[in-house]
Amino acid sequence: MEWMSQTMCAVRRKLKVSIKRKILLGYGIGYLLLCVVIVWGIVHIVQLGKATDAILSENYRSILAAENMIDALERQDSAVLLIIGGNRQIGIEQFREYEADFIEWLTRAKDNITIEGEAEVLATIETTYHTYRMRFAELTGEVISEQASDGFQRYTEDLYPLFLSVRTACIELRNLNQHTMYVASETAGKVAKQAIWSTCGAAGLALLVVTLLSLVTTERVVAPIRRFIQAAKQIASGDYDIERIERTGDELGELAQEFNKMAQQLANYRDMNIDQIVTERNKSAAILASIEDG
Repeated sequence: MEWMSQTMCAVRRKLKVSIKRKILLGYGIGYLLLCVVIVWGIVHIVQLGKATDAILSENYRSILAAENMIDALERQDSAVLLIIGGNRQIGIEQFREYEADFIEWLTRAKDNITIEGEAEVLATIETTYHTYRMRFAELTGEVISEQASDGFQRYTEDLYPLFLSVRTACIELRNLNQHTMYVASETAGKVAKQAIWSTCGAAGLALLVVTLLSLVTTERVVAPIRRFIQAAKQIASGDYDIERIERTGDELGELAQEFNKMAQQLANYRDMNIDQIVTERNKSAAILASIEDG
């Protein structure tokens, strides 16, 4: 019986490894899938955030340029009024100072064209502002020889309408980028929500797969063990004529093979003992019969 004990010990070791591998494989694949889904969702949201930040940053630079052009233009308009009022030198210096600021911000805006229609608006600003500067040069030369009232009339008729045209174009540039920024923000918010919900849905699906996979794995491991327990109880009760356990393609199949061999050996051993007992009993009966005859 020692070889049977050794066989059972070896089989139990194989069963332990097999169960461990099956459990690790079942849960490992499921949780790996779940981790992939979560990482995918995080990466997708981060990339979306970076892209949105880039879009909003570009629009903000154009809005900032438009605001500074409006500010510089209004300072230039104030400088023109100073010139008309008699402060010619101060007015010209102020005009030239903010003229440089306007051109600087206009150049920045032209280097940051990102949306449809922005190039046309900037072209309008550049053309109208060029005309505005030319009329300013003419006005400053004429104001020297004219009365202030005449200079103000020329300002209101020629220069001020150009000022309004440039300012209106700058406001249009600002509004265009503000609208684009708002739309981009709304779209990004919707996409982010969809990404979050899709990630949650995928994670839920992965969790469901993990649960089902774990249940299937557990059943595949536990079902053969139940059959082994039932067979072991039959053997323990002395019933060696058990139904052979079906073999599978894994370690549990090897266990089934060894278990069937053990049950067969026990059945053979039982039959051998029964035959031996019958033989001994027949011998005893023959001896007793011969004694009685003698």
